Amino acid sequence: MSDLPPLRTPEELAHWRNEHLASGLLDETLLTRYSHVPDLVAFIDETHPSTDGGEVTYYGLSAVIFHADNLPEIRKELEAISGRGYWHAKDEFRRPGQKRKDDIERMAAYINEKAAKPIVVFDLKKGELSEGADERKMRDYVLRSMLKHLNDEGIRDVVLDTFPKALSHNVEADKAILTRLQWDGSVDADMWIHHAQMRKEHALWAADTVVWAAQRSELGKREGDSRFIAPLAPNLHHMQARTGLKVPPVVQPEAVREANQKRRPPIFDMPTRIRQAREAKEKLEKARRDSAVKRGVNTQSPARPITPPTTRREGPTQSR
Repeated sequence: MSDLPPLRTPEELAHWRNEHLASGLLDETLLTRYSHVPDLVAFIDETHPSTDGGEVTYYGLSAVIFHADNLPEIRKELEAISGRGYWHAKDEFRRPGQKRKDDIERMAAYINEKAAKPIVVFDLKKGELSEGADERKMRDYVLRSMLKHLNDEGIRDVVLDTFPKALSHNVEADKAILTRLQWDGSVDADMWIHHAQMRKEHALWAADTVVWAAQRSELGKREGDSRFIAPLAPNLHHMQARTGLKVPPVVQPEAVREANQKRRPPIFDMPTRIRQAREAKEKLEKARRDSAVKRGVNTQSPARPITPPTTRREGPTQSR
C-alpha cells in the first residue's frame, strides 16, 4: 500500500498501528489501511439460508459503518459482550441457555449506538430474480446495490467477510463487480474493498449480527423473532435489493420505544473500565511502596522524560 496518502506523521502512524494491534486486529492489510487513512469503513456480511436440497431461498447483505479511529475501542467492547474471541450470531442463538440470546440483543444495541451512519440491509427473496437464480447471481445483484448505496453515502473503504478456502474464487468475483461499477461510473474510482476473516477483524461481528437479525425477522417462524432486530430499528434501513424500496419495519414504533426504555446501562463502558484499571494499578503501587518503606528500601523513581503529545488530525464524522 505504498500509494496511500501521507495523512499522518510517522508518530501518528505508529500510534494507530499499535492501537489496532492491541485491540486484536490481526489483518496486516487492514492494519496499514486504518493507520494511514482516518476514514469511515463499511463492514459487510452475508446470510443465505437454503432448502434441504441446497436451493437458496433468501440472500441478504448488511453494512455497518464505523470510523477507523474508533475501531480499537469498538473491537474491545464487542469482545467484552461476547466474552471471548469468537462470535457468530447463528451459533450463539443455537447454544443452550438464555444468556447467549441476551448477548445477541446486547450486541445489537451496542451496534445501533456506535454506528457512524444508518445501518443498511439489502436482500432478495426466492422468486424476485429470474427463475433458477443461484447463490452467486443473487450475491452479484445484492452486492451491486450495496456498493452503489455506500458510494452515495460517501463511503470508500469496504471490508467484507471472506469465504472458506473452497469458495475463494468468490473474492475475485466480488472484485470484478467493483471494477465494473467503477468502469461505468456507478461508484467512485477510489472505492476499495478487502476480504477479511472475522477472527482477525472483530468489527465484522457487527455486520454478522445485523444480517442474521434481519434474516431472522424476515424468515423466522417462532414467536419473538423480532426481538433481535428491535434494538437496531431506530438506526436500520432495510431495503429490497431489486426495487430499492424500504422494507416495512417488523417492529412497531411502540415496541422500539419500549426496547429503548428497557435498555440497561452498558456493562461495556470503556471509560469506566479504564478508570477501574488505573485505580487498581495505583492501589497496587501504593501497597508496594508502603511495603518498601517498612523494609527501608528507597522508593524514589528516576524522572521520566516528558513526551509531547502528537496533534490529532480530524477525519470524517466519527462513530458515536
